[in-house]
Amino acid sequence: MAVLDVIAKIATVIIAGSNLTLAFFVFKQTKETNASEKQKDRNIQAFKTLILDHSLKHLYTFFDNIEIVFKTLEGSENSLESKQNVDKKLNESISIFRRQFVDSLLSVDTKLYDLFLEKTDTFQALISTNLFDEGINIHVESKYVELINNPMTNFRTELLKTLYSFKG
Repeated sequence: MAVLDVIAKIATVIIAGSNLTLAFFVFKQTKETNASEKQKDRNIQAFKTLILDHSLKHLYTFFDNIEIVFKTLEGSENSLESKQNVDKKLNESISIFRRQFVDSLLSVDTKLYDLFLEKTDTFQALISTNLFDEGINIHVESKYVELINNPMTNFRTELLKTLYSFKG
């Protein structure tokens, strides 16, 4: 009987040790998960406050401004000088947009900031290419819609989708 008592006590110690190890592991995992969730919540709150509440107006202002600039392309043929003027105003508007809106994304999320920079650069390059293509009559409404208005609308939609799909 003494041997069985010793085996029972050893088994009890092993079970207690296993329970202690498991409890420590569960505690550690829960703590790490909670810390991760809290950081995510802080990021989302910062995003909401800084971007959606205070900076989103700059996104809409940017699109209002470039839409006005682009409207000057409609109607009559555009000289090289008028195209250069539109391109210059677009570059100025994008520069202001980056300072007022895109740069604020850096304080919330680096990947989101990089994504916005990439999308903005792609849009700027596309519009400049379409603007100065000699074979395209940008003043013709169908070409204007296809090469200027649709890319601008798609760009705006992509940026808004990216913003509203941000999860922290």
